[in-house]
Amino acid sequence: MKSLGLYLIAISILTLMGCSSIVKKPNINKVKTAAIISIYANSDVREANGGGNVKGWSDDLKQQVSLGFYDAYVDSFGKSLGWEMQSADELIESEEYKNMFRPEFKTKNKTLNKIGGFMNKLADMSEKNSYFTPGNMHPIEISHGNMKTVSYHNAGRKDVNKTLAAMAGKLGVDAVVVVQMDYCYEPTTLSLRGLSKAHMTAASTIRAVDKKGNMIVNMGDLKSCAKRKNRGKSKQGYGLLGGNIVVALKDQKELEQMFMEATNDNIRLTMKQLKKAMK
Repeated sequence: MKSLGLYLIAISILTLMGCSSIVKKPNINKVKTAAIISIYANSDVREANGGGNVKGWSDDLKQQVSLGFYDAYVDSFGKSLGWEMQSADELIESEEYKNMFRPEFKTKNKTLNKIGGFMNKLADMSEKNSYFTPGNMHPIEISHGNMKTVSYHNAGRKDVNKTLAAMAGKLGVDAVVVVQMDYCYEPTTLSLRGLSKAHMTAASTIRAVDKKGNMIVNMGDLKSCAKRKNRGKSKQGYGLLGGNIVVALKDQKELEQMFMEATNDNIRLTMKQLKKAMK
């Protein structure tokens, strides 16, 4: 009887584990229209084991890469999930969007207001140094642990479901999507002169909330350079110098191609996960 009881407990645990999903059904299957309101990546792209990083790539290149992964995800949500993707450009340029994910330090005290304005400027600089995004999108961070959403520099806390549901309502779509990307590179070959090549890798996590406030996609927190089922890899490699990718001006397009190859492989694996979970 004791062994039977342990067996039943084990089966129950396995059943519960099997029931956990990155999507919420049937809610996700009701989505017809959606919009990406935040997609961003870490500016400090490091070697997977922490030995070096990418040096010398320009802000223009970061913008090209971010526009590339935005367009690729928009296209894939449409082709793979059948969602009609709407542009969020107008909302993102609005003061409402900026204020929703950015604190306003306003008090009756003029001195404190000046300090608050200075803090906002520092926060903007910190955000730009930490992440890169297409256009004027904010990196909307969502913690799985407390389910609170904040911009990188938002001092306040807001309920993630209510906040994003409100944005879906403003856009007139069934759901809004937040995508966080993580890029790292992996050394792959070593020459007799100690020169090695590296390939770019890309992983991501997705959160999506529908207009009723249901989190219909939750792929969990994304740790830098961690192994994930959806970590893609570039076919093209780039030479390392002292463990770093030092980008020459003439090689900017080559590095952009590496990023996009890794991104496209990541998207292929991500959509495979989502479609399997939606069945």
